[in-house]
Amino acid sequence: MQIVEAIGRFRAGGYDERLGFTVYDTLRYKRLLEELAREEIAVLMERLVGRMPTERAVALIEAGIDPLHDLIAAMHRKLLLQALKRMREREG
Repeated sequence: MQIVEAIGRFRAGGYDERLGFTVYDTLRYKRLLEELAREEIAVLMERLVGRMPTERAVALIEAGIDPLHDLIAAMHRKLLLQALKRMREREG
């Protein structure tokens, strides 16, 4: 439901099909985030398997979901703003 709501907020902000924005634009994020998730799970499994009981590992991973979301959002925002700044500087 959060995905649909986010798309609705994009639409309300002017990102509509007349400008070429469609729900298919979300596939770019999905593809990149799938790769990130695979890499994260590989790292977590490497670090946690055999070092703690499965239930503890699952709890640790679950406890990290919200902070990870915040970290990714903050980094993404920072990178977007940096890219916009560079674009403005190039254009004068």
